[in-house]
Amino acid sequence: MNIQEAMNLVMRLPQEKQMEVFDFIAFLYGRTVPRPTGAPRPPLEQEPLCGLWKDREDMADGVSYIRNLRRREWP
Repeated sequence: MNIQEAMNLVMRLPQEKQMEVFDFIAFLYGRTVPRPTGAPRPPLEQEPLCGLWKDREDMADGVSYIRNLRRREWP
């Protein structure tokens, strides 16, 4: 199968399945293309999950939260 045949098959899929194919191609590309060494990483504050639980009052003291969680789950 060549690229044109593959694209013809993809184009016959429903749109949501086409998006899955394109997402998978982007995933494979990201794993294949090496990141330049020494490339600066964005600051941690700019990561999408940073601050996810900032409004949770039960996690104000992270160390205590984890200790209590461990006590409950693994007595």
